[in-house]
Amino acid sequence: MPVPHRATVSLTMIARNEEHNLRDCLAPLAGLFDEVVVVDTGSHDRTREVAAELGAKVFEFPWCDDFSAARNAALDHASSDYALWLDADDRLDTENRLKLRQVLDQLRPDRRAYLMACLSPAEHVVDDAAVITHCRLFPRMPEVRWGRRVHEQILPSLERAGAAIAQTDVQITHLGYRDPAQVRRKVNRDLRLLRLEYAIDPGDAVTLFNLGLTHMRIGAFGDALTYLLSSLKNARGQADWMRRLFALASEALQRLSRREEALSVLSQGEQLFPHDAELLTRKANLLCQVGDLGGAERVLVRLLRAPREQHLLAGGQAMLDRREGRCLLGMIYRDQNRPQEAERVFQELLGEHADYVRAWVGLGYVYLGQERWGDLNHVCQQLHKCQDGQVYAMLLKAEGMIARGELADAKPLIDQAILLAPKMVWARLVLAGWLGRTASPIEECQAAFRDILRLDPGNAAAIDSLKELERRQDSKAAGPLCWTITV
Repeated sequence: MPVPHRATVSLTMIARNEEHNLRDCLAPLAGLFDEVVVVDTGSHDRTREVAAELGAKVFEFPWCDDFSAARNAALDHASSDYALWLDADDRLDTENRLKLRQVLDQLRPDRRAYLMACLSPAEHVVDDAAVITHCRLFPRMPEVRWGRRVHEQILPSLERAGAAIAQTDVQITHLGYRDPAQVRRKVNRDLRLLRLEYAIDPGDAVTLFNLGLTHMRIGAFGDALTYLLSSLKNARGQADWMRRLFALASEALQRLSRREEALSVLSQGEQLFPHDAELLTRKANLLCQVGDLGGAERVLVRLLRAPREQHLLAGGQAMLDRREGRCLLGMIYRDQNRPQEAERVFQELLGEHADYVRAWVGLGYVYLGQERWGDLNHVCQQLHKCQDGQVYAMLLKAEGMIARGELADAKPLIDQAILLAPKMVWARLVLAGWLGRTASPIEECQAAFRDILRLDPGNAAAIDSLKELERRQDSKAAGPLCWTITV
C-alpha cells in the first residue's frame, strides 16, 4: 500500500508593531514549514519588511477590534493542509523545535488537531509559571474558523467539525506577560473588547469568565468575583474550561478574605472534577490557612494518589499543580513537627527537579527548624546556583540569623532582598518577622503588614497579624510585641 504523503503546514501569525520580536521568533524555525503567512494589522514600524526578509508571505488586514477576524484572514491566505499559529512573542527552544519537527514529519492529511503547552514565565522564579494548553496545529477546513473577538478560540469549531484532538509534548514559551507595563496595555485592550461582547450577550458564560479573569489580572477582585459568580450561574454542563472558573472564583473570594466561601466554591468544583490538580491544591492551601493541617494533608494525599488528568485549558498546569501539591505537603509535615517526612518530600522533589526553588526553600525551613546551620548554608549555596535564586538565598540566610539572634546582621540582607525584588511577598514577611523579634513600634509593624496586603490583598498572615496589632493597640496591652512569621 502506498504511504500517504506528509501533510503540508502553513505557519500563520497576526502581528502589529512586532519588529523587535519577529526575528527571534521566526529565524530559528526556518525550514520547518511549507510557508509562513504573516498578517499585519496596522504596524507603524518595520514589521512587514522584517517578516518579508525572513521569507514570510505578508498581507495587510485593517484592524477591526476582532482577533478572530484577523486570524481567519491569516487562514484564508494559507494554502497548506494544516495551519499552525504562533504569536511574535512565542519562542521554541532547541529541544522543542526538535519535538515539533517530529510532529510535523509524521503529519498526514486527516482531521486530527494537536494540543501544545504554552508556558508564560512568572515574574519571580519561586512562583510557578502559568501553563495553558492551546490547540496550535489543526487541519484547514472550510468550516474550521476562529471565534470570539478576544481570547479567541479554534477548538470549538474543530469539535463541531468532528476533528480528533491529540496531545503533544511540544512546549512553547510565551514572553508577552513579563513586562508589567505591556501587560497593563493588553489588559485594558482586552477589557474594551470583552465589553463589546458583553453588550451583545451579557449572559454568555464564557464572556463572563473572561471578564472575571481579566479583572483578576488588574487586581479588581470585587469586580472579578461578580463576573465569575455570574459565569458559574450561567454555565451549563461540565465543560473543561469550568475547572478554571471554579479555581478563579475561589481565588477572588480568598483575595477578599472570604475564605469559608472560597472553600465552598472549591468543594462545588471538586464534585464536578474530583481529581483536578489545581482545585485540590487550592483547597489544601486554604485549609492550611484556616488551621486545618490534617484536612489539607488528606486532600493532598488523595491528589497524589489520584490518576493524572490532562484537561484542555490547563493541561501542563496540572503537572505543576501536582508538583506544588507535593511541596505543600512537605510544608505541612514541617508545620506538624514531622521534619523527617518533610525532608524526604523535598529531597525527592529536588531529585527530580534540581532547580525547583520552592523545594529548596522548603528544605531550608526544615533545617532552620532543626537548627542545622551547616545544611541550611548548603541550601543557600544551591539556591545561588538556581536561576534568579539569589534573593531566596539571601532571605533564608537572614532567617537563620534571626533564629540565632543575629538581628543586626539580618536586616541588611532583608533590605537588599526587598530592593532587588520589591514585589516579593516573602521578603516582606521576613521583614515583618524581623520587626516582631526586635519589638519594633506597633505603627512600624502595621506599615509592614499593610505593604504585604498591597502586594497580596488576601494574605492570611498579614490580615490576622494586623487584627492582633489593632487588638493590642485598642487594649493598650503592655510589654514588647514579638512574634514569628512562618512562611
